[in-house]
Amino acid sequence: MKRFLLMIQSLAVLTAAQTLSAKSVAYLHGDVAEDGTIPSGAAAAYDQMLLTDAGNTGCSQFKAMVEAEGYSISQHYDQTTLLDAAFLAPLDVVVFGLHQKVWTAPEKAALDDWIRAGGGILMYSDSAAGGKYNVVGIKNPTGQTAVNNILSAYGMEVAVDQGGGVRSYTSSPHSPNPIVWDQPVFEGEGVSPVAIDPSGNAQALVPLDEAHKVSGSALSIDTRGIAISNPEWAVIAHCTVGRGNIVAIFDRQPMWNNGPGSDINEEDNKEVLRRIVRFLARDYGNSSEWLALTCDGLELTHRRWSTERNSLITVQHSTNLVTDVWETHSNWVESVSVAPESAETELATVRLLPDATNPTRYARIAILPATNAPPPASTAVAINCGGSAFTGSDGTAYLADSFYTGGHTDAFPGNAVANTDDDLLYNYARSGHSAYNIPVDNGTYTVHLKFAETYFSQANKRIFDVFIEGSLVLENLDLFATAPGQWVAYDRTFTATVSDGTLNIGFTASTNNALLNAIVVLRE
Repeated sequence: MKRFLLMIQSLAVLTAAQTLSAKSVAYLHGDVAEDGTIPSGAAAAYDQMLLTDAGNTGCSQFKAMVEAEGYSISQHYDQTTLLDAAFLAPLDVVVFGLHQKVWTAPEKAALDDWIRAGGGILMYSDSAAGGKYNVVGIKNPTGQTAVNNILSAYGMEVAVDQGGGVRSYTSSPHSPNPIVWDQPVFEGEGVSPVAIDPSGNAQALVPLDEAHKVSGSALSIDTRGIAISNPEWAVIAHCTVGRGNIVAIFDRQPMWNNGPGSDINEEDNKEVLRRIVRFLARDYGNSSEWLALTCDGLELTHRRWSTERNSLITVQHSTNLVTDVWETHSNWVESVSVAPESAETELATVRLLPDATNPTRYARIAILPATNAPPPASTAVAINCGGSAFTGSDGTAYLADSFYTGGHTDAFPGNAVANTDDDLLYNYARSGHSAYNIPVDNGTYTVHLKFAETYFSQANKRIFDVFIEGSLVLENLDLFATAPGQWVAYDRTFTATVSDGTLNIGFTASTNNALLNAIVVLRE
């Protein structure tokens, strides 16, 4: 353990962006009697789904799951809760449990402001919000009305309780969302499926259709109370609102401890809920965190950080926590990508791969500032596009990816590349709508551009033009056809004269995305 602490301290080079305070979650609940009386008064409350309830229909296991993430979670009665700035400001996530309150316009406005500033909400519904199903009927709209009072503003609505038994669903393969990217299975009765407006911004993370169903009977949806025309239906729905997020799920059963039908321990329910809470809290992990890459329980292997633009991302890995040897950029990493977030920041995403045959693999992420100072005019400028600092086999010292605007990082470490001794240099690239603006002294330069097709295995899948100082130097470049092949180094050399202190390299693509692996600039 002492060695572990010392290694954590060794990451002092990380930027302050990775020092995150504990997250705070609020859980809202209501109070209804079996016969629908609100509040229940002298009668016993029906299925409140309380965090403090360790019984079958309580949510104490959900509370323990949230606290295991290092978050605080507090429970609040809807009728005595005012959704205003004072209540919302300390929170990162609000879970709207089985509640009945119809929130006022000022409360909804305060909630919207909070979400757009980065807050996240989780919604679920059930006819039990209106009382016991065999007393008030399974189509009781109380819960639907309360939930849709908020959701409908974001292109989502929940249906009235559908009943009909337990069903489980999974996402489409290769979904980029960290909640479902590896196709976990989510199970419940599906009694309150989520309607999505196809013309809006919401999306189905797990669609509610036969193609995505893993088990259970077909579901015939009663659209009573749904105002959305021709909706798409979802098991899990998501909408990004400003910097925040809203997630809605199709049932209350995945939340409870051990109720009839499904519960938090069935299928991958607990892991999906854990991911949802982390996603809503915008807490995808931080780089000082040691990640155990295990397959048991679909442990989260997707991490995202908000970093300063042009940061250098290094993935380090080991088979144990007591070694001093940490390698970088291994094939344990499926992807590293960067997308703009604001004028000053970008979102860096790393997906780390678990391995069922090797349950003791660990990884850590180091995020370092890249150097963007103008290089001395007397030396070569070399850039590893999309990658970290690198020394070539000829001694060329490549900077970590620098001086770019736009685009994203492609990372495929571990692939052999023909026609080069610097395979790793071509395993990384910047692709998409990007440009490089390299500060240099005025003068004439030799510009070496290095390419390799990193993804496509046939021609006519990636075609783009390259410009240097505004002049077209490569037209309709198809790397697979020209190199030829995938993972084949293809280098071109050009001469350019700079008169404004900046060497400009730009791209336009007619098919898919432009791509560049490295740049070497030499003063003539």
